[in-house]
Amino acid sequence: MRDKVINNKNFIIENTWMNEYDYDLRDEALRDLLHNIKTNMEKGDKFEIKYKTKKMEKVKNESLSVLAKKWGKKNTFYSSIFNSHVLKSSEIIPKELNYTSRLVKTPTNKYFLTIPKPLEIVSENQARNKMLFIDPGVKTFITGYDPSGKIVTIGEKDIGRIARLLHYKRKLQRKLKLEKNHSNKYNKRKAFLKMNEKITNLVEDMHKKTSAWLCKNYEHIFISRLNFHNCKKLNKRSKEKMASLRHCSFVDRLKYKSRETKSYVYEINEAYTSKTCSNCGNIKEDLKNKDTYECKKCNIMIGRDINASKNIMLRYFTKRAILVHPK
Repeated sequence: MRDKVINNKNFIIENTWMNEYDYDLRDEALRDLLHNIKTNMEKGDKFEIKYKTKKMEKVKNESLSVLAKKWGKKNTFYSSIFNSHVLKSSEIIPKELNYTSRLVKTPTNKYFLTIPKPLEIVSENQARNKMLFIDPGVKTFITGYDPSGKIVTIGEKDIGRIARLLHYKRKLQRKLKLEKNHSNKYNKRKAFLKMNEKITNLVEDMHKKTSAWLCKNYEHIFISRLNFHNCKKLNKRSKEKMASLRHCSFVDRLKYKSRETKSYVYEINEAYTSKTCSNCGNIKEDLKNKDTYECKKCNIMIGRDINASKNIMLRYFTKRAILVHPK
């Protein structure tokens, strides 16, 4: 592949402008392409590779590799960019890199140099043997139940704020589509990208603070991977909110954070945990979008998410009892 695409001999007659770019830069670009194709192939969905046009909305981050072996050396691609005359950094740029890093550009033209670090054990988990069973949701980010009967809810106010920002974002998007004036369209597009970035930053902040608190206060954390693609009965607005909350990304962050505190994260299947009564085991098929679970069999009234998280705990201990005491 390198011999046919990357090497300089391919650009002697045609596409000579490619020689203006560093060999390693072209090599890393091809590496990223192959990685992206591989990950999309593993998803199993049909897709078509197309060229990116200027008309395509740039709402995602763009990035490129920063090779450690080239860092700090003169007359390289990186030396022409990472200097005080071109970029002003809010923090001191390191003189050396121990690992290959990434330069990330946001849609609002902000640049971040992401530098990997070796794993450091921040602190030993002080809550030994404490367990929390979590039900992720749309109205409340996470609802947890622990064996002592304590209920943990996180993200109610944050989700309300994110929902309001999503509402303003939709209004701005509609105005952007109808706008004909080039100058006004540019300003509205800029405001749209800033709004999108604000939502992303709020969600990132919630993910970081929540994962840090959970790993500090619990040794064993049980959580399901809530994927909005599998929630076919949800309406468009609920799916949009769920996509913005990025529950799957949170589970990945929680797993990584648990390594710092020597906690343990377990992915579980939450099927029927919302429909099943945690008191008598009766299954309610017509639950719909109600916040409160009302059981017609035992007449118990309990919060929907609390009921689900309690069922996750009961399912875990039931299965464990069967394994420990086989018939």
